[in-house]
Amino acid sequence: MAKDIAALVGLLDPDAVMAVASFDLADDGRVARIRVVRTPEKLRPWPRDG
Repeated sequence: MAKDIAALVGLLDPDAVMAVASFDLADDGRVARIRVVRTPEKLRPWPRDG
């Protein structure tokens, strides 16, 4: 069972998010599941903070 989640945001340029990946980590620290979103409509609400 995954208990922790880490994330990675891929930027096309400083103002454009290209992809978001989240990683579910198992109790032993190994990656249990990877989820990636690359749909532009779903990423549009992601403004970049400074």
